Amino acid sequence: MLSFLNSVATGIAMPDLEHPDLSLETGFPDFSALVSHALTLLGRYNDDIRQGSFAPFQPMDAEALQSAAELGLPAGWDDLKLWDLCTQGVNANHPGYMADIPGGGLLLSALGDLLTSGVNRWPGLYPGAPGLLEIEKNLLLWMCSMFGMPEGAGGVFTSGGSLANFSAVHVARVNLLSEQTASRAVIYASDQCHHSVVKAARMAGFYDSHIVSLPTDALGRTDLQALRDQLATDVAADRVPFFMVASAGTTRTGAVDDLPAMRRLAVDYGCWLHVDAAWAGSFVMTERGRSAMAGIGEADSITIDPHKAFWTAWGSGALLVKQPATLKAAFDVDADYLPFADADELMLNPSVISPELSRNARGLQLWLPLKLAGEQAFVNCLNEKLDLAEWAAETLRPVPALSVPDWPLLGICCFALGSEADVAAANHLTQQLIDTVNEDGRVVISGAHLHGRLYARLAPLQFKTHKEHVATALALITQAVEQLTTEVATS
Repeated sequence: MLSFLNSVATGIAMPDLEHPDLSLETGFPDFSALVSHALTLLGRYNDDIRQGSFAPFQPMDAEALQSAAELGLPAGWDDLKLWDLCTQGVNANHPGYMADIPGGGLLLSALGDLLTSGVNRWPGLYPGAPGLLEIEKNLLLWMCSMFGMPEGAGGVFTSGGSLANFSAVHVARVNLLSEQTASRAVIYASDQCHHSVVKAARMAGFYDSHIVSLPTDALGRTDLQALRDQLATDVAADRVPFFMVASAGTTRTGAVDDLPAMRRLAVDYGCWLHVDAAWAGSFVMTERGRSAMAGIGEADSITIDPHKAFWTAWGSGALLVKQPATLKAAFDVDADYLPFADADELMLNPSVISPELSRNARGLQLWLPLKLAGEQAFVNCLNEKLDLAEWAAETLRPVPALSVPDWPLLGICCFALGSEADVAAANHLTQQLIDTVNEDGRVVISGAHLHGRLYARLAPLQFKTHKEHVATALALITQAVEQLTTEVATS
């Protein structure tokens, strides 16, 4: 205070607090005009991806890169080069994109993103965003019910499957292990599990020596006999089985583990059973999905990604748990500078039951499409994806020289070219098949390895993908098979 008075007395210039710079306080008329520009961009983008070919990845435009790098001075909208900056890259929103598991794209979900960012409420604890947290809680309960989890189950929204899987490992560690047993703990996951499981274990403080990679059967499911043998071996060696990962829709082929059998083994050995259903979990809304994932509700925890399973905007995952109190035990830390949180309402206070204090509200991105389109719209779309994959498999199965495994189809159709007698030659032919199909530009498929064999993968999982797009893909595949087999026969 004395230094302030001295500066006044000596005539030192003071800041002009009567006329602050209001450049950051965009008025609503100006904001509305900018939103109009943004909607024009989105409209053009939406038209392009529905009508155009699948553009291959291109290097960034030099002017767009310059715009991205110039951060100091203000610029006009037209100088920002937003079209190039926002729309370049692999376009998983294209209806012809059937290469792997797409993410997001629902415009109704983007609207939820805009609203939550615009009101900018803090949803770490209930006083910060009560309405948005009520939405999150009810969505979490809805998903628990969808999976058939028991009364009292709950969960928390995350940024995606990676954070959900990490949280699951940490929660299991805190609730099942002690300082004495942690060094002897064992994590079990198949060679087809998502790589985020290994990352999760490392982040939770485990070394790779704690992780057992289990072999899989011909369908890509965890080999149960190998799991039984490994459990018995570890117990005999005084190691502590504690975390078992089952897949409900592997990334490569859509395989679903024998969930009831793995649950029985988990109970017998005192393991936490975690099911990674990140992309395929929503299929439990369909009759075929419920049959394929029978028993999933008995898991201790489940990962699901609404940004894949329900096509919401990126940044929306969830961890569901049988006992929400286990989340609190793992993450709750007292801090007297935070608002009071009701301990009985854990799902309304996400920072108490997750690693995140600063977080965005994630519920509106799913809630808005559910409310405006209705649950049945999602069920219909999910059934269509299953139908498309099954139709693709039945169409390709009679094609000469093409092998279409009789796998349980969960939205992915796999096929290979060439004889199993010469795997290297067959893999080379299958890669040529993938490349030939993709060169056309109308659709994109990908490859996936299983037990050394390369399979082409057709995954019609984008909500915009319909029969005409899959028909185009099937025509290109059959033409490519004929071309390649003719070349092999005449070489």
